[in-house]
Amino acid sequence: MLEAALAHSEFAGEDQLGAALSAGNVALLVLPYGSAFPLAAWPQILSYLERGGNLLTIGGAPFSVPVQRQRQSFVPGRPTVAYQKALLINQAWPIPAQDLLLRTAHPSLSSVGGGWRVRRAWSLMARLSDEDYYARTGSQGVACAQIEPLVEAVSADGRTLAVPVVMLDHYHNRFAGGRWVMLNFEAEDGFNASEEAIQLLSSCQRLALRGAIQFDVRPAFATVAPGEAAGLVIHCRAWQEFPGAMLTYRLEGPGIESAGQYNHPLDIGHTPQHIHLALPASSEPGLRTVHLRLRSDSGLLAEAESGFWVRDEALLRGSESLRASGEWFARQGQPLPIVGTTYMAGRVHRQFLWQPNPAIWERDFAAMQAAGINFVRTGVWTGYEQIMLEPGIVREDILRALEAFLHSAARHSIAVQFCLFAFQPDAFGKGNPYLDPEMRARQEEYVSAFVRRFKDVPCLSWDLINEPSQFDPQALFRQRPNYDIHEFRAWNTWLRERYGSYEQILAAWNMTPEQAGAPGQLRLPRLSELSYRQRWQGDKPLIANDWHLFCQWAFADWVAQMVRTIRAGGSEQMITVGQDEGAVDGRPSPWFHGQLLDHSCIHTWWLNDALLWDELCAAIPGKPLLVQETGIMQYEQLDECSRRDEENRARLLERKFVLALAAGAGYVQWLWNTNTHMNDDNEVAIGALRADGSEKPEMRCTRLTAPFAQVLARYAGPSRAARIVVVQTQSVLYSVLQPLSLQATQAAVRALAYDLSIPCRVVGENAIAAEHDADLIVLPYPRALSEAAWQGLLDAVRRGGTLLISGPVGDGHFHASSWLGKLGLAGSIAPITARSAWQDGLASRFALTYSGEALNVVDRWAFEGGGTLRQVQLGSGRIVMCSYPLELNDNHDAIPALYREVIEWESKRLGHPLSEFAAVKQPGVLIWQRRFERATLYAFVSEAAAAGEVQLTDRESGARVSVWLDSERASMLLLGRPDGTPLAAYLHGRLAVNDVELWAGSDAAVSWVNGQAQVTQLH
Repeated sequence: MLEAALAHSEFAGEDQLGAALSAGNVALLVLPYGSAFPLAAWPQILSYLERGGNLLTIGGAPFSVPVQRQRQSFVPGRPTVAYQKALLINQAWPIPAQDLLLRTAHPSLSSVGGGWRVRRAWSLMARLSDEDYYARTGSQGVACAQIEPLVEAVSADGRTLAVPVVMLDHYHNRFAGGRWVMLNFEAEDGFNASEEAIQLLSSCQRLALRGAIQFDVRPAFATVAPGEAAGLVIHCRAWQEFPGAMLTYRLEGPGIESAGQYNHPLDIGHTPQHIHLALPASSEPGLRTVHLRLRSDSGLLAEAESGFWVRDEALLRGSESLRASGEWFARQGQPLPIVGTTYMAGRVHRQFLWQPNPAIWERDFAAMQAAGINFVRTGVWTGYEQIMLEPGIVREDILRALEAFLHSAARHSIAVQFCLFAFQPDAFGKGNPYLDPEMRARQEEYVSAFVRRFKDVPCLSWDLINEPSQFDPQALFRQRPNYDIHEFRAWNTWLRERYGSYEQILAAWNMTPEQAGAPGQLRLPRLSELSYRQRWQGDKPLIANDWHLFCQWAFADWVAQMVRTIRAGGSEQMITVGQDEGAVDGRPSPWFHGQLLDHSCIHTWWLNDALLWDELCAAIPGKPLLVQETGIMQYEQLDECSRRDEENRARLLERKFVLALAAGAGYVQWLWNTNTHMNDDNEVAIGALRADGSEKPEMRCTRLTAPFAQVLARYAGPSRAARIVVVQTQSVLYSVLQPLSLQATQAAVRALAYDLSIPCRVVGENAIAAEHDADLIVLPYPRALSEAAWQGLLDAVRRGGTLLISGPVGDGHFHASSWLGKLGLAGSIAPITARSAWQDGLASRFALTYSGEALNVVDRWAFEGGGTLRQVQLGSGRIVMCSYPLELNDNHDAIPALYREVIEWESKRLGHPLSEFAAVKQPGVLIWQRRFERATLYAFVSEAAAAGEVQLTDRESGARVSVWLDSERASMLLLGRPDGTPLAAYLHGRLAVNDVELWAGSDAAVSWVNGQAQVTQLH
């Protein structure tokens, strides 16, 4: 079959291959043995490819099984990714494909039949860049190569689930000039002897022999005014010579359809060609699509699709407005749970404003709308100086590119959130981007250019900055001093306003005047004072709390100025800040700047064991919380293989989606297209679509949560606030003992929500004064606490709440205070130095264990007179104080056990249970409830290794629910109020309500109208 398919080929044995490749006259290397390749020839293979050699691989996962000769036979080695990674292929995912239909995706393969099947296909996780454009986080990489599907495997409902045949063209760096055609599949029996196999291999051989051909097309302006001339900018290059090539095009759109060609000779080869193609003007608004083909005597060389918008003011100004409305976003007056994704463009990614392609945007927005997506986040992550060349000089082509992007979004009823900066606001110079007035003035110029152009586009909103850090640009994702004059002056001004006297600062910081600096000249913290050590050697770690609070103030001040700039530009669009988990572990937090914004955000990336806590710590009462980025970070085993397979990644993402809808206002997945053009092995693993454009299992989550969210929209509204509050002690959080604060609140939330099935909220220390309706306030390890927060807690107790304190209470700088003694809780702070301890409860005793570093850093409260528990009455409420910080001990079971005693006592006092449902479930399963006026939402989230049935009884309606929950998966159920009628469900197994089985199938979104089920499934 190979001899028939591969004309003019020379067959070389394993012992001849190395010499043949080194000879320098090989036009194409064919490796026909599936995943196997000859290890002995690997150095010559790599050298050949690095010289721009062309490649055709047939079958399996390329370069994954090295084969060695031993005596008279060949022995396959252990499968490995080592050789793939040398070729910028990080992994090859196996995909079952026996039930999928095949279709060609490239005109050069149009003669290949489609009646055959493949058992398995392999999808390449490719990183097609090995060089950053800029030496800064978030930089797009140089597009060293492009990957293009040649044959697709599609489901019965038309979704591309695998791409068995791909082509990689290499343009820059190591493999420049090479074209690799890879047949990554295991065919059905008999295919290799068929005429279809011969046709396929022959076509792929012809393609591969041409070498890489670069054919880039972009509009001169992606948006033109009616009657304004349009044009295309075209770049061509090849590594072989194709003289006398012909460029033809076909223009389509409202009121026009024409064909033409570029009437100048084109010699396509090593010398790049740069062409401007003028197109006829049009006065009718709408999208114009241009189809281009590049041909030579040898046939079709390349084709491309581009386009531009003729400005449609009615479409843009008439787009549907998205507003913040209480806990939800609203469109046309109705709540809109967000089902979103981040999107730029699949081929150029973060360069989408520099290399716009409205034709691709139109196709992708249509696909997103069909998947149920209603929200897209996009923006600028790098290259700001390429947008604003000088202060106030903003490139018109960039603005018109965004205008075209918004046209496509509006056409498909998809809201857009545009991110203006990432990680740090660009200084457009060398100053401090947050504190230098001149740098902030330049930022205002940049922001204003976008705002004034697009202030009247209702579907648009603004994200000021993605995952902000302060202040040192070389220390991102931390808050570290930059040690510049603007920072020094702002620091001293802030301290003067915070403290009543210089002497108070010295006492708080435990410093002498020589150590602190003179009044008005107080030094900034040293880096060594911002991280924990066992000894301090003259450093003063108590300065850390004030430093982090200063950072919060400085960021809020910057946000306030940017918000004023946007509003002064005439925009009434929503404004937010796109913060990740850094919001709750020491970077800018919405608890300090959230009131300036329309909604808060969280990016749920790393803290997979604390997803609910993550969201609760970013929520601002009365405002929507958007999980604005979520996805699965890439972890590798020691052999560099991915730790999670694609199905496991989908299960984790499903849990993130469900919690985003259940505890927030929706989710935005990062990312629609996998970004293959970042020089980052983490980024190239993330995305709903693989590098070849096929759908990952993750897309199942989007396609089925979307119809559930559409039903939820009809019932969502203000929800009943949880009556139990957990306090995040920011005075500990912003100290060098930060991990203790995180551990304590995470343990408290897990004990309440997971172990006891009781909803709770988390509030920051600075927001306690606003708490007026909590029945129980849990205060885990308040080793440091501001006096204002302490007085706020006492006010809440006097109003009738119960305060549960776990561990000692000190002032905001860890100094001992007299607060507890005044309440009859006198004692002293003492170190925990014993591994085992007993903590008294209201009715029982609980064994605690402290180990490792806890024995060196964690303290307890030693009551005068002994004992480990005290209760005091205060006003209409009471305080229950534990000597030991339960949440920092190793015996987690003790935490919910003591909480249960306090909650049961509180329930008796109030005359009703604090939980509105009763449940039977296995450990590791979360049931999260959210009550609206006309419905109750239940989310079921498994972190358990085993599948099992979850049973609950809704106390209001009496509805009995039984739902099957697979290991590490999640489901949702919406019940009507007050009778518990099933309204909708997102599930993957059996569901019964009041002993009536409503579903027994596989993954589905189901809604019930007048008792009739309406089902969405994937086929």
